Amino acid sequence: MTSPNFGNIVLKEDENGEFTACIVDVKGPYDNKEHVPISSWFLFFAHRKMRRRAARLLQRIQTFIPKPESPNF
Repeated sequence: MTSPNFGNIVLKEDENGEFTACIVDVKGPYDNKEHVPISSWFLFFAHRKMRRRAARLLQRIQTFIPKPESPNF
């Protein structure tokens, strides 16, 4: 079973009921929405853009993972 997660993230459920996050990227380098596609020209900016997108992905995933409750001592 797969379910969409607001964007290009798909959660894939395995036979144990656990989920794996997968990125579905159908854009590629030719669908760059930058006015000046500097990240397509320079590797430094491409890496910076990917780090920014990865951070956004992790932030989205963390909003769906339940936080463990603190033990009451």
